[in-house]
Amino acid sequence: MDDVLVCETGAAAVTNACAVGVAAPLRYVMLTDGLMAGLQGPALDAVFAHEIGHTRRRHLLVNLAFAAAFVLAMNALRSSAVATLAAPAVALYLFILLSRRLERDADLFGARLVGTPEPLVAALEAIAAGATGRL
Repeated sequence: MDDVLVCETGAAAVTNACAVGVAAPLRYVMLTDGLMAGLQGPALDAVFAHEIGHTRRRHLLVNLAFAAAFVLAMNALRSSAVATLAAPAVALYLFILLSRRLERDADLFGARLVGTPEPLVAALEAIAAGATGRL
C-alpha cells in the first residue's frame, strides 16, 4: 500500500508531487500543500494515480540503474580525458530522454487508473496556470 504524505511548503505554496521509496513498507507518495489546495477531486486523484504509476512501474529502480551505469561508465573511462569530459553531457542528454519517457509512462498509467486522461490534463493545466500565478 502506498501512503500519502503532505509536504508543508508554507508561503512558498509549491505545487508538486513525488513518489519515494523502493520497497512497499517504505514507499510514500508526497503531495505538497500547494498542490492539494489548488487541485480537487478528479484532478488530484489523477496526480496521485500518476505517482502510483511511478511506483508500480518501478521508475525509481530504473533511475537507480541508470545512475549505476553512469558510475560504471565513468570508472571505465577515467583514463580518457575527452571521454571523461563528454560523458556527463551524454549522460545528461540520456537522462532527459529517460525522464521524459518515464513521465509519459506514469501519465498513461495514471490515465488508465482513473479511466480517462481528462482529469490529468485538467491537473496539468491548473498547475501550469499556478506557475503563472493563476492557481
